[in-house]
Amino acid sequence: MRTKSKFLAGALMGIVALVFAANAAVAQDDGEDRDRVWKQMETMRILKLTEVLEPSDEQLAKIIPVVKSYAEAQRTKMAERDAILRELEGMGKTGASPESTAVRANIKKILEIENAMMGVRRTHYDQMEKLLDARQMARYMLFEVRFHDEVQGFMSDLKRRHDRRMRRYMRGGPGGDGEGSPDGAPPPEPK
Repeated sequence: MRTKSKFLAGALMGIVALVFAANAAVAQDDGEDRDRVWKQMETMRILKLTEVLEPSDEQLAKIIPVVKSYAEAQRTKMAERDAILRELEGMGKTGASPESTAVRANIKKILEIENAMMGVRRTHYDQMEKLLDARQMARYMLFEVRFHDEVQGFMSDLKRRHDRRMRRYMRGGPGGDGEGSPDGAPPPEPK
């Protein structure tokens, strides 16, 4: 029975990986696509986590909500941090004084958010320790690092591919005539 479950989990992971990769590759930079990709990534995380931890059905029923809650809390904090970082970047472009009160306030907010993210992480690990034995907890901690690295590598590859398409487009596309789009599609008909 365990072998059948592993095979099924592997097959599902493969399918989700293909869907995730295809959707992430065509995702636009709007909130709806980011949300869809984020949800697919979380589905992939849970599938891989199930394979790594080999939890009982009872454990799995308890683990999934804890992992989802943690991911959502981290996502919320990262979005807050990113918004403030964009604001800081804007201040730099407009020539705001490096010692301005607004710059200092945003730096303080970023540090507070980073501390909150560490608190969320600590609370999450405390919750997971209650659900997992020591071997599973060690596997979980290693999994988190490896999964993060894997996602970062995947995103870097996507960015490199996108940058290459954009450079090709800016040089005139495959035909060299300046027509076309970064994804190779013909330009839209004029209206």
